[in-house]
Amino acid sequence: MGCAASANVNGTVDSLDREPKIVEEKHTETAAADAQMEADEALCELEGEAVGASSGPFAALEDSVVACICGDGDVSVFHDPQKTKFSVRNYSGKKGEAVWVNYKGQLRKDLRYNLRPNGEIECSAGNVFEVTFKGEAPYRIRMNGKNKDILYGDPAATLRRKIGSGEVREWQAERKECLACAESLCRLFEKEKPTSTVDIRAACTLEDTETTRKALKDLAATLSKDGMKFVDPLFAPMKKIPKERLEGVNAKRASEMRMKGPRPFPSSTGNQPVRLSVKNDTGDILRVFWVNYTGTAKPWRFLRPGQEWTPKTYIGHVWLLVYVKDDDQGAPQTNRQSIAFRIPHPPKKKKRRNTDKLALIKSSVGSLERQTEGGRWRVVRFEGKATDAGETEVSPVLFSQGPSYKDTSQGDIGNCYMLAVFVSYAALFPSKLRDAFVIPDGRSSSDDEEGPCLDPSGLCVVRVWSPLLPQWRLVVLDDFLPAVEMDGGGSWEFFGTKASGEGRNEMWLPLLEKAFAKMQGSYPEMDGSTTIFGAKLCSHYLLGPTKQEFRTLRLACSSEKEKRQAVEELITLIEGRRAVVSLSSNDSDTFINERTGLVQYHAYGIVSVHRQPGGFSGSFMRACNTWGREGEWKGDWIDHSELWEKHPEVASALGFDEEGPVDDGIFFIQDKDIPNAFGLAWVQEF
Repeated sequence: MGCAASANVNGTVDSLDREPKIVEEKHTETAAADAQMEADEALCELEGEAVGASSGPFAALEDSVVACICGDGDVSVFHDPQKTKFSVRNYSGKKGEAVWVNYKGQLRKDLRYNLRPNGEIECSAGNVFEVTFKGEAPYRIRMNGKNKDILYGDPAATLRRKIGSGEVREWQAERKECLACAESLCRLFEKEKPTSTVDIRAACTLEDTETTRKALKDLAATLSKDGMKFVDPLFAPMKKIPKERLEGVNAKRASEMRMKGPRPFPSSTGNQPVRLSVKNDTGDILRVFWVNYTGTAKPWRFLRPGQEWTPKTYIGHVWLLVYVKDDDQGAPQTNRQSIAFRIPHPPKKKKRRNTDKLALIKSSVGSLERQTEGGRWRVVRFEGKATDAGETEVSPVLFSQGPSYKDTSQGDIGNCYMLAVFVSYAALFPSKLRDAFVIPDGRSSSDDEEGPCLDPSGLCVVRVWSPLLPQWRLVVLDDFLPAVEMDGGGSWEFFGTKASGEGRNEMWLPLLEKAFAKMQGSYPEMDGSTTIFGAKLCSHYLLGPTKQEFRTLRLACSSEKEKRQAVEELITLIEGRRAVVSLSSNDSDTFINERTGLVQYHAYGIVSVHRQPGGFSGSFMRACNTWGREGEWKGDWIDHSELWEKHPEVASALGFDEEGPVDDGIFFIQDKDIPNAFGLAWVQEF
C-alpha cells in the first residue's frame, strides 16, 4: 500500500519509516481469499451454531489474540527501530480488518489491512491496530515481541465449514460407502503430527509417510477384495458447478468409463520361430518397427532401397514398415501409407535351403504393399500404436507411454495458469508427474508401456509439496469426475480437463486437476486465477523443496536490448533444464488476437527450445495452448508457412510435421517474435 507522510517520535508528525508496512500475502491470491472469506461468512450465517460461529467481540478468540488485546484508548508507541514481521491469519470465517492506530491515537484508514488466511504486517513492536469483524464490536491489539504469530479462529474449523457444506452433506447421504471410508480416513487424520504453521490448502491432506502410504494401499486392497469402491467423504465433485455450464453433467467414475478407441494390431505371443526375408524393392527408405503385445511400435532398423533384411522372428509377430525421409531424423513421409503385417504360418516344403533350418517366409515391400488391400493397416502416430481401421472399447489408464504435453485439453474451467505448468512439466520433467501419483503408482510403467490402469477400488492418491509446512502431503481422492456421456456411449465430455490419448482414455490430467480442485475447495474455485500466485503454487506443489524463487519476467520491456536479454535468459534456462516456463499472452480487443492469433490473457506452456536449428540464425520456442487446439501463433513459421519449404534444414532439425495445418494448439515461434506475442513469463527455477 502507498503511505503518506506522517508521525515522528514526539507524536507531532508520524515518521514515515516507523509506519507499519502491509506485506503482500504469502502463497495466496487476494481475489481467491476474498471469495473464500465470503463463502465462509455465508456458511457461518446459514449454519450458525452448527459450525461453531459465536457472537460477541471476544468470543472464541485464540490465546495468541487474547495475549495482544490492549485498552480501547491505547496508541502505538515506539519501542524498537527494527521492524518485525508479524504473521496474522484469519480462519474465523468472517471478514475482518485491522487499522493502524498512530502515535496520536488516530485511526490511519490509509493503512488498513484486510484479515485473510495468510498475511503479514511488518512493523515495530509496540504498534497498535484496531480490529473489527463484521457484526462485532472493535477492539485493539498491540504487537509485541513475544507473540509474532496471531491466529483468528481454528484452521480445523475452517476445514469443517468446507467439509460441512450442504453439497458435501448431500453427496455423503447419497453414497453409503462414505461412512466406512470416513472412518478409515479419520483414523489416519488422528495420527497426524501437529505442525508449527498452517496451510489451509493442505488441511484436507495427510503427511506423506511410509506408514500412511501402506495404510492407504491396504485400504484400496481391502475395498477391492470386498467388491467395494472408495468414496471421498470430504469432497463433492459437483460442488458449486452450475448445471447450465454443461448440460447433463454428473459425477462419473473414471475407472468405470469405457471409451471408443482405434483397434490395436498387436503381436500375438508365438513360440514357433521362422526366418523372414524382406527386400526393399522401392526407391524409398523405410524404417522397421516391431509391434509389441500391446500394439506399441518399437523402432528396429532402417531398410534402404535394394537392401534385404532377414531377421529371426516368430509366427504371430507384427512388423511395421514406415516410409521415411532421407535425413538424420527418420521423419515419416506423411503422404505414404505405412505397412503393418503379421507373420503367417510358413508354406510347407520338403526341403529348406536356409542354413539355420528355420522355415523361410520371403516377400518384398512391393508385394506386402499390394497385400494390405489399399493400406488397410496403418500407424496412427509415429512410434505409437499399430491399429487397423476399426474401433474397439478401451479401458481408462493413468498414462499411455508416459505423460505428454500433447495430452492437454482444457475443459470448462479457466485454469490455463495451472495446465500450462502441467504441460511444461510433462515435456521437460515427466518424472515429476509420475512421482505425483502414489495410487495408482505412476512409476510402475515406463514411457514405452501402456498403463498403469486405474485402481479398481476407485481410490486415487496424489502427492504434493506444501511450501508452508514444509513437507510432502498426500491428497486422497475418489475417481468421480464431472462428466456426461455423449453420442450414445463411448465418448465423454468433461467439465474439467478432458481425458487424453488416442483412445481418449488417459486420466492423469483429470485426476491431477481434481486433486488441486479439492485443495481449492471446488472446481469453479480454480477458475480465472491468472495471477503469479496460481502458477507459483502449481509449480511448487509438483517440484518439491527448492531454494529458487518463483518469479515473473516482463517481456514487454522498453528497449529492444532488454527484450533480447529477457528472451535469451528464458531460452538458456529451458535449454539447461533449469526451469519450467509459462508465457502469458498480451491484451487484445478481441478474444483471439487478430494480429498474433493467440488467446488474450492466456497461459501457454513452453515445451522445448532450439538454438540455430539446421544452422539457421535464430532460436525457436515450441509453445502449447492448454486448450489442445486453436489459439496458435499466426506470424512467421506458422504450420502452413512457406518458410518451412524455403528452409527444409530448419524443418528437419525441429522435426516439423509437413502434413499441413494441424489444429493441436502447438506451434513454433522465433525468439524475435516472442516479446510481440507474450507480455509475461512465469519462471520456476530449479
